[in-house]
Amino acid sequence: MIMFRADADQVIATGHLMRTLTIAEECAERGVPVCFVLSAGESERIFKALCPEWAKYQIRILPGSYRRPEEELPVLKSLLEQEKPQALLIDSYYVTETYLKELKGYTRIFYLDDLRSFDYPVDTVINYDVISRDELPRYQSGYQNAQKQLLGAAYTPLRKQFGGVPYQIREQVAQVLITTGGTDDANITGKILTSVRQATENTVEIHVVVGKLNKNKDWLRKSAERLGRIHLHENVLQMADLMQRCDLALSAAGTTLYELCAVGVPTICFAIADNQLAAAEGFAAAGAVVYERGLDFQDDFSEKIKSLADDYPQRCQRSAVMRQLVDGKGAERIVAELVQ
Repeated sequence: MIMFRADADQVIATGHLMRTLTIAEECAERGVPVCFVLSAGESERIFKALCPEWAKYQIRILPGSYRRPEEELPVLKSLLEQEKPQALLIDSYYVTETYLKELKGYTRIFYLDDLRSFDYPVDTVINYDVISRDELPRYQSGYQNAQKQLLGAAYTPLRKQFGGVPYQIREQVAQVLITTGGTDDANITGKILTSVRQATENTVEIHVVVGKLNKNKDWLRKSAERLGRIHLHENVLQMADLMQRCDLALSAAGTTLYELCAVGVPTICFAIADNQLAAAEGFAAAGAVVYERGLDFQDDFSEKIKSLADDYPQRCQRSAVMRQLVDGKGAERIVAELVQ
């Protein structure tokens, strides 16, 4: 058995659960039992909403709040002693050095990291930032407590549908994709919609992915009805198919950005959380995407959209770099380590 410790709610959104679910699905395909360990509250409801086949996994609920992880240790330790999993993969920004040290010895501990907050005392640390050769020593020196390091975009955990997707760069941009993550409390989608409409022809179709926790759904529906050519997509199961139809994307630099890279959709990205900065800067430095550093999306953002949309050779070049960086096999590589 492999155990996963992750959570989701309106504050931390759905990213942690989504990527651990991707790894869990790869485990299930290999016939390896999976158990999700969630904190009390919204996590179980969101987990079941994200995973239509949730019944195939064991679920255990811990007392207390994920914001105070050390309080859950007695119950978690007891669970580890009872189930004796091959490994426990933790995906939480709230873990402490004490928390991780207390779990040592119960099973192999894997930690999925974005922030490099401290030197994690675990068996294996996973960080799928886009890491250049020059940056690699800096990453390695920050993870000296980990016995093993799985570093770089090759370890990006993506669903099977993103492996080897055929994609064609069309000279004329006719379909544009907007995706801002699971919550979008600041209605960034609305600001981007305005910029896209300013930058593109009236014939361009705009596809908006609406996250499960998005509070602006009613506003988006009314805007779509009023303006036309705007298509809202909720509960998208085949995201790769939707991306494959689009010629240009505007995306937050979370997991979706890695998915866009695997497909090869020319993209302008932005960071709406601290844990997205490394991806946005890394992909931009590699020449894969255009990085919009601000979140005000004023007139110059419309110019960036128009510039990329009108530049067919640039879109071809960036698409090729994107696909070189992310091949869609990261979950397979992680599971190979988990089940050793």
